[in-house]
Amino acid sequence: MHRDRESRNGRAQGPWPRRVMAGIVKKLLKGDKLLIITFGFLASFLLAGLYIMQPRILRFLDYKIYDQLLIRQHTTKTSGVPVIVDIDEKSLAALGQWPWPRYRIALLLEKIRAGGALAVGMDVVLAEQDRTSPALLRQQMKNELMLDVSFQGLPKALEDNDALLANMLVGKPYVLGFYFSFSKAEADQQTQVGECLIKPAQVAVLSDPGAVQPEQALHSAHGSVCPLPVLAQAATATGFFNATPDPDGILRRVAMLIHWQGQIYPNLALATLMQAAGDQNLLLKLDSQGTESMRFGGSVIPLDRAGQLLVNY
Repeated sequence: MHRDRESRNGRAQGPWPRRVMAGIVKKLLKGDKLLIITFGFLASFLLAGLYIMQPRILRFLDYKIYDQLLIRQHTTKTSGVPVIVDIDEKSLAALGQWPWPRYRIALLLEKIRAGGALAVGMDVVLAEQDRTSPALLRQQMKNELMLDVSFQGLPKALEDNDALLANMLVGKPYVLGFYFSFSKAEADQQTQVGECLIKPAQVAVLSDPGAVQPEQALHSAHGSVCPLPVLAQAATATGFFNATPDPDGILRRVAMLIHWQGQIYPNLALATLMQAAGDQNLLLKLDSQGTESMRFGGSVIPLDRAGQLLVNY
């Protein structure tokens, strides 16, 4: 009977380590509540400070965790959209060195569109005159060699390659690429041929009370390298193709919109998508910290505070 009572008491009270721990917790709850509250506040302030300061080591760890998540989800399956038409070494070996004459670019663009492309974006900047234009070659030979030359049987429409390409661009879903400069020194060194006629985006802004202005949230450029004016004026749309890597040198995100000279400009992929969809309207949502999201068509595109989209490369 004595042993049985002891067993029942043991079951009721539990093993002695558990009773000891329970006693410690009770003492903490009774006598050290202030210590617990203080510790909780300190831990909260520490975490808040780390979030605000973003130490380099934490950012590095965040980048690497993100990379591992993408690697684990990687698949070789693709949608087939978009299609990349690359001017590679094989192309250069077959058709000659770059830059190609603009008439050849016009032929390439028309062939792509005839293959079913809804829109075509060009990630090159056609910033200077085509030096292979027959009219320009004729003038150069006259100025430098004192020779008057002519091209027998050449139609007048083929004398200026830039004009030929411009005529082909009018009213068609081709998007010319350009490049922004974010260094004032670099922007001052750049020489732009003629006027810059890049086309801004049609952006409506939805702002919360106390929200920042678009020029405060988005990256702001100091200068740009623009397409030749005759080409930019003829093109239906233009888009920048800047891309800046993270501090560890890896490219994970791309700016969707950039502010320059009081206007907002779309990147090349976004401008090409708008041409393909036939929808030119964007809605940018801002809050007190910067950009929150962008709405295009029926989709909400999440952005970081600087208007950049994380890309699953």
